[in-house]
Amino acid sequence: MSTNSPHSAAPSLNKSIAYDPIKDFAPVSRIGSFTFMLLVNPAIPVRTISELIAYCKANPGKLSYASGNTSGIVAGETLKHSTGIDIIHIPYKTVPQALNDVLAAECQ
Repeated sequence: MSTNSPHSAAPSLNKSIAYDPIKDFAPVSRIGSFTFMLLVNPAIPVRTISELIAYCKANPGKLSYASGNTSGIVAGETLKHSTGIDIIHIPYKTVPQALNDVLAAECQ
């Protein structure tokens, strides 16, 4: 079994990998899916994704996002690319560490 990490993110995040994610594997079936949640510190004056995008555009380079796994990195970079917002990625070793710093306003 695999996730998006070794098949879609690794080729973009690493200079080289020891496999071709398309040629070296044959998909069999999708087993399931998981949900992403986009969370902000309550001090940030937004309550919807549209408000967040507008706030980021009004404050370019002043906000950051935390991620504790490659799925979070891919989601954050996809959001940046698709909306044209300028936010800074702060990587964490685990999701709980990232969430704690978002709550503590260390990342915002």
